[in-house]
Amino acid sequence: MKKKIFFLNWPNLLLRKKSKIIKKIDNQFLKVFLIMQKILKKNAKILGISSIQIGVRIKMFVAKIYNEEKKRYFVEIFINPKIIKESNQEINSIESCLSIYGKSGIKYRKKIILISYFDINKKKKTKIFKNNNAICLQHEMDHINGILWIY
Repeated sequence: MKKKIFFLNWPNLLLRKKSKIIKKIDNQFLKVFLIMQKILKKNAKILGISSIQIGVRIKMFVAKIYNEEKKRYFVEIFINPKIIKESNQEINSIESCLSIYGKSGIKYRKKIILISYFDINKKKKTKIFKNNNAICLQHEMDHINGILWIY
């Protein structure tokens, strides 16, 4: 029998807690990652999910990143991510959230961000993300920092 995955919903106070830095990638971590990856691959409308949304308080999220050259999305994992730099230019984003069911609203996000993170192979990466990719990553960064866009 398959276990059903439950998303934490507002007003669950765990959503307001800062997530903890990941010190090692073990089997438990890999299970969480595989669950999140599966959720993204099965749900076309979901662009990102943070571990806190399924009740695991670690600094990790998984996001669908759109590749302009290949004209398709790729699922990427972000472990212990940090925004290093951001543009001054902001864009309006109409956002919704798995944890705030049935609501959406406008949020101002930075148009371009530079982010450092580790991938599943423990390799440190630093990349620039723009437009919708940047919006998605900022939304997920908010989650691991205990911030909900709506309140």
